[in-house]
Amino acid sequence: MARFVKNNILPIVACTTALISMIFVPPNAAYLDYIDWRTLACLFCISASVNALESAGAFKQIAARFAQSFKTRRVCVAGLMLITLIAAMFITNDMALLTFLPLSYLVLRKVVDDSRTLAWCFVLQNAAAVLGGMILPFGNPHNLFLYNLHEIAFGDFILTMLPTFCTAVVLIGLCCLFVKNEPLISHEGESTNLRVNSTGEDSTPRITTNKKLLFSPKLFVYIVLFLLTLASVLRFIPYYICIVIVAIAVLICDRRILLKVDYGLLITFAAFFIFSGNLTNIAEVKDFIIGMLAQNELISTVATCQVISNLPTTLLLAPFTENWPTLLVATDIGGMGTPIASLASLITIRMFLKYRPNAGSRFFKYFLSVGFGFLIILCVIAWFTLPY
Repeated sequence: MARFVKNNILPIVACTTALISMIFVPPNAAYLDYIDWRTLACLFCISASVNALESAGAFKQIAARFAQSFKTRRVCVAGLMLITLIAAMFITNDMALLTFLPLSYLVLRKVVDDSRTLAWCFVLQNAAAVLGGMILPFGNPHNLFLYNLHEIAFGDFILTMLPTFCTAVVLIGLCCLFVKNEPLISHEGESTNLRVNSTGEDSTPRITTNKKLLFSPKLFVYIVLFLLTLASVLRFIPYYICIVIVAIAVLICDRRILLKVDYGLLITFAAFFIFSGNLTNIAEVKDFIIGMLAQNELISTVATCQVISNLPTTLLLAPFTENWPTLLVATDIGGMGTPIASLASLITIRMFLKYRPNAGSRFFKYFLSVGFGFLIILCVIAWFTLPY
């Protein structure tokens, strides 16, 4: 029971807050209008297609091939960070971390004094995942929600996020320079051809040989489903057609993938839709939130992210403002800072402590320094670049 609560804390909290709000606003037909069905459908399709690709080993094969070219510590850390950043744009930040943090451990355990390098690399990969997803609507779940809610044009979305995204990439790149540019030293007997044989957060990666990328009919189907999902997110095809195609295709190819869909995230969104919808009907709460945002929407939103994380912050504040550019940027950069500012950070923390339980103090020193350092700089950039 305790393990279940620990692994599902966010949906449990979301459902609890929704139930409490029902005391003040009893269930009625308007509840159906609270829920953004398009966002839920798109999230299901993204989760299903990404897990399908993951089950086929696509991400690990590509990453392992890329990792074979690493020659020095600095190039290694920069390359691992780049892989994570690019992946976060398309497969969401949590999936990027679950996929590529084990690869980092696999590669960097070959390095002398790897605890320091591993801690720094994990912190930069975490920043790359949290901030890398901001540039595209499907990079972060809350991005997708705001993109659908305000029917933002794709070009407007990119232009809004570009200044802070570019700044984040530069900051992460500069941090890579702190890694010594020394050759990687392999343990005796280990192969330089790497393939990650881990399947999740709690798996231990292993080294095996991998001479070529494996391709299969299923992998081709999964790639098509992923592209179909992206087309649905960008509104090229109706979401209700996409979800039917994805569900049927996955059911035929491998029904076990449906069990891997992040239903906790879908429940979280649905519960917070009800919670935030009910808050708009409670005059005192509505006036308080509107007043808070009126003081300084950027700082208020970022500060809220530090306490309840950026996803709940987005769902909580979205009904009370039409200033989507500020809310969008603030919730994305607000994922930096405290360990709970973005729930993806908890994945990084748990993984590092699993691999290096005795180096936790060093890791948190790096984590908090980079997190709050980035946050302050990005807030300044957002202050001067946001239209209002």
